Amino acid sequence: MKKTIDYESLKGENNPLLKYPVLYDTALEEFASKPYNDASLNEIIKKSGMSKGSIYHHFGDKFGLLISLLDILVKKKTDFFLPRLKETSQSEDFFNSLKIVTHLTMEYMLEQPLNYKLSLMLLEYDPELMREIIEYFPFDFDNGFGPLLKSAVVNKQIREDIPEEFVIKLIKLIFTNINNIVTGKSPEEVQITFDIVMDVLKNGIASNERRNK
Repeated sequence: MKKTIDYESLKGENNPLLKYPVLYDTALEEFASKPYNDASLNEIIKKSGMSKGSIYHHFGDKFGLLISLLDILVKKKTDFFLPRLKETSQSEDFFNSLKIVTHLTMEYMLEQPLNYKLSLMLLEYDPELMREIIEYFPFDFDNGFGPLLKSAVVNKQIREDIPEEFVIKLIKLIFTNINNIVTGKSPEEVQITFDIVMDVLKNGIASNERRNK
């Protein structure tokens, strides 16, 4: 990628894609339908009616446009996800709460078919490219699963011989690399994978008392 381009500036309130809904729809359709190398910036330009000069001025290149697109999608997903995550933080069972969250996340993805298609397409990206994308969208554990985990520790749902810091790192590792675990492409297959991961996590770190419930 061109390191001279400040891709970070394309995120947040100043994301230029927020001003161009037609370009957003066109870019989402293109990136969701083709691998990154096959996605055509010229096709996006043609269908959106934007000029090539304007695209390069606002986004720098194809990768910049993808970052802008993902930034909007991540915010939409977060706005859907976090309120429900906070609701589940009051749940009695930490591991059931995680399962509920993954089911809700799949529910959201199915309501947004193009978003779901893009998430599947991302699974096929070159690992190096995915690592670069993830650098721009780090998993916000403290604002997400942090409260859930704190509650689980207080309620002794986590094995006392495992340091809390280790559990935090383990969950971060799982959720930031979930794309390397998911193999199926249908919603049902993806959800089954999520459930298996949650069961493995529960049987690995749960207290004996919680594990037997």
